[in-house]
Amino acid sequence: MLKKAFPIDFVRQVLEQTLMEEHFDNPLKYFGGKEQVNLFSFYEQLQKEDEVNRYVKIYRDLVKQQNRSGIIMNGTIVAPENPTITNLWDSLIIPLTFTCAFRVKLADRDLAINTINNLIEVLKGKKYDIVELESGKLIKVGTIANDNRNSIRINSRDFIGKRENSSTSIATFLHTTLDNLSSLGVSRTSISNNLYYFEDYDNHLKAVKVKSYSGSLQTITYDLLNENTASEEGIYYIDEVISSKYKLSLSFDSIRCDEPYNLNADKYIVIYFGGSATLTDINTVLGNDLIKVGLIKKEIKAKIGIEITSVAQDKLSNATILEPLEMPSGANADTQISQLLSNKFITNSHSDNLSISNQYTFVLDRSIPILDQWFKYTRYGIVANGEDKSYQNYVSPNIIYHIFEVWCSFGNFEVIDYHAKIVESIDIENTESDILTLTIPFQVQGEN
Repeated sequence: MLKKAFPIDFVRQVLEQTLMEEHFDNPLKYFGGKEQVNLFSFYEQLQKEDEVNRYVKIYRDLVKQQNRSGIIMNGTIVAPENPTITNLWDSLIIPLTFTCAFRVKLADRDLAINTINNLIEVLKGKKYDIVELESGKLIKVGTIANDNRNSIRINSRDFIGKRENSSTSIATFLHTTLDNLSSLGVSRTSISNNLYYFEDYDNHLKAVKVKSYSGSLQTITYDLLNENTASEEGIYYIDEVISSKYKLSLSFDSIRCDEPYNLNADKYIVIYFGGSATLTDINTVLGNDLIKVGLIKKEIKAKIGIEITSVAQDKLSNATILEPLEMPSGANADTQISQLLSNKFITNSHSDNLSISNQYTFVLDRSIPILDQWFKYTRYGIVANGEDKSYQNYVSPNIIYHIFEVWCSFGNFEVIDYHAKIVESIDIENTESDILTLTIPFQVQGEN
């Protein structure tokens, strides 16, 4: 029988699975995994008898305020308000809020707080792809390039695509996928030994371990993960039918702690944190589907053009990666109006040009050279910083920028690039929370 998860369970799965992954990667720094952390939502689907028994046991522990299960961080997650479903028949959009509470022994307080702070640092400002299986189980799968590194790379546990042809081997699928990604700017060297990824094969979610790969089809060796290897790899073993695919965007409130209290001769504290989330179906586009924005100074348009970046260097891998807060855009068609008596003076129009504007708002981080240059140029009229007078360190209204937008969802990795120049005014604002932001208006430029 097909089971469906509750919206709050998608948040629980992302939190719980991320804690497990971070613990596997840093076992001495963070708590995680079923043996150390339990996040109880009261809603999760249970498929096996041992899962039901464990659910009942942990529930009794919570009710009796005991920790006989040996779990270090025992917590609950709830949705304080009933999530609303946006009133559209073709798209699923569910915004919701959530609150988490973890009970830990006072002796484990510092490491638990570090664990939660790291969890928030890893998850904030991103969206996550989630697969719902026919059993009701939820699995978070990684999104290509959805990390904090400047490089565009594949990370372990990423979902890299759908292997549709039953005759296509894993090696052929992986090699072809890497060829396509490499042409879009993903580093081939990011595929290292012992890297794991998810794939959709015949509508089944599968996990694969790449044992070795040096760039050619003949050098790929791999293992299809099974139940015996899953616990060793820090990755869920999956070979189940996919029911649906979803996306979840997260934001967080800060954490707080209660005063310690005594329970059965031990001292405990409760750590609270929460936030908001938006759950959507696979086809609804989130702002955080825009994984990265890359920018290169290409040339200065003048009577005699000045090349800033050579053709060989003008590619995504050499771009400065930026993270926009907002990204509104517009397309303005200039129209000529005609009104005829034969049309009863109803307007006809003809468009003779199109102006496309893309605007980005960035938090001012002066350690990023281009943001520091824009700030000094806009506020003080400084066109070149310091002793370096090269055009890479120069700001001019006539610079043409090559901008790359990196979009990805469930392995559909797309790079859309265009040439643009800054038009009108760069606005510097001081927000209510005392953060300086730069709003940069770009106008898309034709090739000629």
